[in-house]
Amino acid sequence: MKTYAFGRAFAWGVTTLAFTFAASASAADKEPIKVGASISLTSDMAIAGLQQKAGIQMAVDQINEAGGVPGKGGNRPIEVIYGDNAMSPTTAVNALNRILSDRPVAVLQSIRGTHVLPQLPLLQRAKVAGLTISATKKLTEQGNDYIFRFYPNDSVTKPILTRFVVEKLGKKKVGVFYSAEDYGSSGRDEIIKTLDELGIEPVAVESHQPTDKDFTAQLQSLKSAGAEVIFLQTFEAPSALILKQARQLNLDIPFALGVTSIGASAQKLVEARDVEGFYAETAVIDPSFSTDPKVKTWAAEIEKRYGIVPDYTALIDYDATNMLIKAIELYGPDNVELAKGLRRMSYDGMVTTYQSDQTGNMNHAASVIQIHDKRHTEVLRDSVPFEPYAEK
Repeated sequence: MKTYAFGRAFAWGVTTLAFTFAASASAADKEPIKVGASISLTSDMAIAGLQQKAGIQMAVDQINEAGGVPGKGGNRPIEVIYGDNAMSPTTAVNALNRILSDRPVAVLQSIRGTHVLPQLPLLQRAKVAGLTISATKKLTEQGNDYIFRFYPNDSVTKPILTRFVVEKLGKKKVGVFYSAEDYGSSGRDEIIKTLDELGIEPVAVESHQPTDKDFTAQLQSLKSAGAEVIFLQTFEAPSALILKQARQLNLDIPFALGVTSIGASAQKLVEARDVEGFYAETAVIDPSFSTDPKVKTWAAEIEKRYGIVPDYTALIDYDATNMLIKAIELYGPDNVELAKGLRRMSYDGMVTTYQSDQTGNMNHAASVIQIHDKRHTEVLRDSVPFEPYAEK
């Protein structure tokens, strides 16, 4: 297994995990099937990247321990080639170029739309499927046949949360606070679009740069505008700072949070009082709060193997990797046939049943949760209709 690192090692992220599979000698002796993983393993964005790595690695280790990919996979093991995106789109492009030079059959990609977008032409040219959990809406609107999204995009999650806040909670004076890059602006646009459909104009819309540390001016502006609730769309690290600073300023305004603010790793960065009573959108309730015995067993195994408490990021990437493995079993390790197979098949994962629409969106449901003492309670589960992929 290779790791391409473009920065200082962060935790266990950039170090290569040992193949722990106890496969049969015949499987171990076979040439591995190479799969890439272009994710953030250093910088603040490693908060999510290391979760992704745990989910990916768990699926790979399990199939290798079982003797490799059966069927058209020829019982060959999988080798993951990791590349570190850090927090730069340029670094992400370089990481993917290095990975593609090893001719993987597919690539697991970052949760960061700002990293995935510039990688799309590379995937199209190489005819290699990219599997991402980014919610940035426009990823699947570029006419690219090689992108597959396993997290419900912003046009699914944001309307569900926005309508809940307005219609169920009765909030009419709405503020929007977002990160000024692709992920933040994608969520902002869907929130404002839904508000417009409900006949509401935001009282204030504020932005910040991903590396900002002081958010006092934006928070005070939102308060001065009379916001009754603030929709927050940003990354884990700035989200934690914003929520802390809001409490320190006695802002006394509830937040409606994006999923990046509430994962297990993100919640480690805040105190319970920073998020008490707030609502958030997510594709699935975090494994720590799941009542599903399969999910609880899986989460315990992840922590035992890799020393990380898994969140929704690890869980959905585990599903994405397993769907990829199933596609290799059914369609073989040819990259072009594999991409076609991912569009045709459906897969029952731990989170949902994944099936592609015409543009590669695989997940079409989302939840609203409320936070009490850092624990999540699902208050709403909803989905949007979609047309399954049909051959062009």
